Amino acid sequence: MSDTDMNSGGEDSQKLERMVDSKIRHSLETHKNDMLKEIGSLFEKISENTNNSQLSKISNIIACDIPKFKRKSNEEQYKHNVKVNMKLNEAEQLVSTDPVQCKAKIVEGVDLKISMESKLAEAGINNQGNLAEHMATYILHSRADNTVKKYNGYFKLFRAFCESKSLSARPANYMTVALFLTSLLDENKSNSVVSSSVYAIKWMHSIHDLPDPTDNSVVRNLLEASKRLRSKPVVKKDIVDSNMLKSLCALFENNMTLVNLRDLSMILICYAGFLRFNELSSLCCNDVIFNENHIVIKIRVSKTDIYRKGNEVLIAKGDTIACPYKMLQKYMSKADLTVESEKYLFRPLLKTRGKYSLVKVNKQLSYTRAKECIVAKLRLVAPGLKLGTHSLRASGASAAVNFGKVSERCIKRHGRWKSDQAKDGYVQDSLEERLFISKHLGL
Repeated sequence: MSDTDMNSGGEDSQKLERMVDSKIRHSLETHKNDMLKEIGSLFEKISENTNNSQLSKISNIIACDIPKFKRKSNEEQYKHNVKVNMKLNEAEQLVSTDPVQCKAKIVEGVDLKISMESKLAEAGINNQGNLAEHMATYILHSRADNTVKKYNGYFKLFRAFCESKSLSARPANYMTVALFLTSLLDENKSNSVVSSSVYAIKWMHSIHDLPDPTDNSVVRNLLEASKRLRSKPVVKKDIVDSNMLKSLCALFENNMTLVNLRDLSMILICYAGFLRFNELSSLCCNDVIFNENHIVIKIRVSKTDIYRKGNEVLIAKGDTIACPYKMLQKYMSKADLTVESEKYLFRPLLKTRGKYSLVKVNKQLSYTRAKECIVAKLRLVAPGLKLGTHSLRASGASAAVNFGKVSERCIKRHGRWKSDQAKDGYVQDSLEERLFISKHLGL
């Protein structure tokens, strides 16, 4: 065979190899794309048939890469902590949609059920009918739902810190807590974060009937240090006066649409009744009673009424265009609301064919939307002021105090304040009141 024939044969074999490689690569690429499409469609099906809680559980399981430990006990503790975090994450997703189920998840997450089972066993009592679980759930109800959620979140941070240092989070040593607070201060965390962490650790040990690691001079001094080093001055919102509110109502006198009536009613009731936003948003139609010369508003949910005894706010009928009594009557009439209805008084609005109507679903107006509506209206008559929902509560209280003829006791009762200190934090003295002292010094 000649050299030319040998070279020709070698070239043919190389071409054949290249063709085979190209076919294999093309086949693999096609197969890979088909696999990716199948995986994508599979995840779409999972998304359609799986709720958020289940998806969270799946992602947690997939993402859980268990590290290697020298001791078997450490590996078991790590697995337990992962399971606890999954329960707490499920609770956070349920807190707004299903508070009862949320409580159950938190009970599992903080191991409170296990603690109660252990306590019952120590006392020689049988755990019949899920007694430990019921007991754990009731213990969590010793604090408000939002407080439990807050403390639970901060304790999760503490537990993560302890895991990174191979320290016990529950029960915790006071020096472990001190080390955690020191790390927060080193990270320039605010006093709110530091103090909330301390109270969360204290609460967690309390519900498990464990010694309080925060009841120690080292921890207390670190907490005081955070107040001195990390506290920020409170920037309070500006206040409005009755003349501004009269001008605001005059602007809409010939344009009393449902949205304007709702927003003006919220503004005037908050101003005259010193209402907090949660008190306003929780009002139902049957919480309002119209009398001949005043209205009675029943406050079912209040920040200071932790035992739900209830309260009443009386607002007098006025003679001006900014009368809360008349404005609320107009709003309820326009919205076809009756005082017998159990639906929320202030709900979101729906605009169809140029007309506003309340949504059919019995849904509270959100804080964000209410703040947008209230502040937008107030800025029409007070464009240069820093305003918020609390501006109206502070404005009404300041007007009553500066009027001078209302007793401190009545003002405190009307605003549902527990102490004079809390009330005084809302009151802004008028210029005349502040100058009164120096004017009478005889200088």
